[in-house]
Amino acid sequence: MIINADVIIDFSNPSNLEEILTFAQENKTAVLLCTTGYSSEDFKKIEQASKNIAIMQAGNTSIGIAVLKLLVSLAVEKIAEWDYEVIEAHHNRKTDSPSGTAEELLKLLQTDEDKDSIRFGRNPKTGKRKVGEIGVHSIRGGSIVGDHTVMFAGKDEVIEIKHRAVSQDLFASGALRLARFLKGKEPGRYYVEDAYK
Repeated sequence: MIINADVIIDFSNPSNLEEILTFAQENKTAVLLCTTGYSSEDFKKIEQASKNIAIMQAGNTSIGIAVLKLLVSLAVEKIAEWDYEVIEAHHNRKTDSPSGTAEELLKLLQTDEDKDSIRFGRNPKTGKRKVGEIGVHSIRGGSIVGDHTVMFAGKDEVIEIKHRAVSQDLFASGALRLARFLKGKEPGRYYVEDAYK
């Protein structure tokens, strides 16, 4: 079977990664990876494949999430000393936690000094918040498509930057926009933000 394609858009499962990357490299086809839950070994395979083909990882293809990430980056520049919390909610069938989008948001909030300061959830044994700690909270229930909130808490004031997906249609339209950007690109790693510059 011969398949000609400009871009492979993958919304499947991490277990399909090797087959997708093999096919894409053999056919010199760009890949838009929209799946989350990859292992550290998977990330190495993605990095290696990017030497031969154009690859973009987009744990969330929403235009709104791209804007949310830009706003979070700006807030981090201006209020670096505030406390950060990430709260995400998804449907009760989602298997990875925190979500891939929450992981991307965490990367924007972390500095080299606080790589080990992530606190997943809180309970009576957690104790008092530590300086530089970043809290992450995952909620799973019902048919929630996807909510992501980044909270910046300072003295006497709080800023929340939030995105709510009310339909899965937005992921398809966002993926098509990213695929159009990726079409014809040279081998390498590309990021959602690149498509919105």
